[in-house]
Amino acid sequence: AKDPEERWQTAHDLAGELKWIAADRPPTASASVLAAAPRPAHAARRPWMTIAAVSVAALLVAAIALLGGWFRPKPVEPGVVRFQLPFPVNTTPGGSGQTQMQGPGSPQVAPSPDGRKLAFVALDTTGITSLWIRSLDSLSAQRLSGTEGAAFPFWSPDGQFVAFFADSKLKRIAIAGGSPLSICDAKAGQGGTWNRDGVIVFSSDFPTSPLYRVPAAGGFPTSLTTLDTAAGETLHAWPQFLPDGGHFLYLAINNQDYRESGIYAQALGSAERKLLLNTRSRAAYAPPGYLLFVREGTLLAQPLDVKALRVQGEPVSVAQGVEFVEQQGRAAFNVSETGVLAYRRGAGVANNQLTWYDRQGKRLQTAGEPGPYEQIMLSPDEKRVAMQVTNSERPGTDLWLLELASGILSRLTFDPGHAMEPTWSPDSQRLAYTTSAPTSINQANVPVISTSDKQELREIVVASRVTSVLYSDGKIKFPDDWSRDGHFLVYHSGGQIVSLLPLSGERQPQVIFDTPYRKDEFHFSPDGRWLAYQTNESGRFEVYVSSLPALTQKRQVSSGGGYQPLWRADGKELFFLSLDRKIMAVDVKTAGQTIETGIPKALFQTDVETNGAYNKYAVTGNGQRFLIDGPVARAGAPVSQINLVLNWTAPLQH
Repeated sequence: AKDPEERWQTAHDLAGELKWIAADRPPTASASVLAAAPRPAHAARRPWMTIAAVSVAALLVAAIALLGGWFRPKPVEPGVVRFQLPFPVNTTPGGSGQTQMQGPGSPQVAPSPDGRKLAFVALDTTGITSLWIRSLDSLSAQRLSGTEGAAFPFWSPDGQFVAFFADSKLKRIAIAGGSPLSICDAKAGQGGTWNRDGVIVFSSDFPTSPLYRVPAAGGFPTSLTTLDTAAGETLHAWPQFLPDGGHFLYLAINNQDYRESGIYAQALGSAERKLLLNTRSRAAYAPPGYLLFVREGTLLAQPLDVKALRVQGEPVSVAQGVEFVEQQGRAAFNVSETGVLAYRRGAGVANNQLTWYDRQGKRLQTAGEPGPYEQIMLSPDEKRVAMQVTNSERPGTDLWLLELASGILSRLTFDPGHAMEPTWSPDSQRLAYTTSAPTSINQANVPVISTSDKQELREIVVASRVTSVLYSDGKIKFPDDWSRDGHFLVYHSGGQIVSLLPLSGERQPQVIFDTPYRKDEFHFSPDGRWLAYQTNESGRFEVYVSSLPALTQKRQVSSGGGYQPLWRADGKELFFLSLDRKIMAVDVKTAGQTIETGIPKALFQTDVETNGAYNKYAVTGNGQRFLIDGPVARAGAPVSQINLVLNWTAPLQH
């Protein structure tokens, strides 16, 4: 004020005026209202001074707010955090399960929905694979009792239970403890998912299977999807529910043309489906709206509109070197709803290394170079190894031959389609195998391969590569072994019907097994009187021997599960793989039509895939050396940690 008498004389006067203005006055009060209100004695000022006081107060508040904004620390947005979590003491990651396909690329680590816990499969020093739980705020992990042989764990929506595959069944167990409960049969699980309505969707019966649904409380599974076999689809696997719980994703593998494999979305109760993305990798949905999948070992994230069921934009790299097996679309990663990503590092392809070991498990030497080998068969003269190899140039598989002395690997078959299951003749000069000849060629000049292809049993002369048909009735057959006298070939059809094929005369096969149980890996005893094989008639795969030709004598050899039996050349010892991947040995005594077997004893631990589908080891005639077909990713140096990424979506939000 111009007149000094009109001014506030002290800070006390100003404080009193401001208190009077603030006391129970609406912030938008008019000057007349303020002038009429009782005022402090010292405040006998003109109304315009009161208005001025209001203005001063407003300016002070604004200044304080502005200065506070300048000097207050800005909130820091959480960034990506990456670290490695060691496995618990006395364990190594992975584990092969029992009837499930396992090994590199398996999604064996699963964060809980809230991201606070991890469920994973591990192998301890005793050779037992089990399901383990670890809280991220804990320094230790807990093994869940009763989960031996667990594979491909996935969580209930509330995070209280974990479902898994073991003993040819789908099971669940409470993480708080207790015994696992069987939900339904699942011979060879390939992933599952669980929604809030208590519905589980899962894949079973590898390698040809649609998806099934079953109540989480247990029940009889019903098929949910239908394979488009005419187009070349052979497997639906790795399902995952979307946030609405009514739609789910899954990978459809197409063996007619790898490029036609892809991720589909489908609704429960509907046969219609929608292609989201062409890929050979399993995929996972992650909030707030991303589809994660692997391409050539790189984990990618691509925006996904879950309402329109449509991918958008371009994929962005999230992690490098993620284990991935293209054949079954297995990729070793999983993600929680809260931005916790877990994955295993490894090779981008499923390469194996053949390695020799002695009976004590001492590593002797490697054989040949690494490669995608399956179904290895050592020749009786122990000079060569026949194997099945996936063709990298087109759909199908071929037979290859490894010369052990020189290490030279050469291709045996060149026909379009599949050449599978090589079986040596006793003189090591020929191989029996099964072939599926494609029924047509598509517009891209690619063989059309489906389950309706023409199937034949053939033999190939190794020296000349000349092939001939052993038997053909148009139905699929898998040869297992050639009798030592060269007179018979034993083969199975679809794992249930087993026949003996005479290799002379009219060659009319004789059915010796026809049961609803799966049977595989039949091998003649050296004297031709017994067959060793594996079957799941007890609920899990065990090794048996039965007498020939009447099969009147039958004896279980393994206890606690077993695969892939092989005889010693003198017939006095039988070898097999245990469910926890040990080479086992059993003493055998025969007298006429009777057989006695000793107690199985473990020789050494291996890292093969005990899935029962392929021969993963071979043994010399004297039983002293073993050729192991093991993953390169773990040869000599097992992976010992889980890779974790917290708030992995942070870089994608900008």
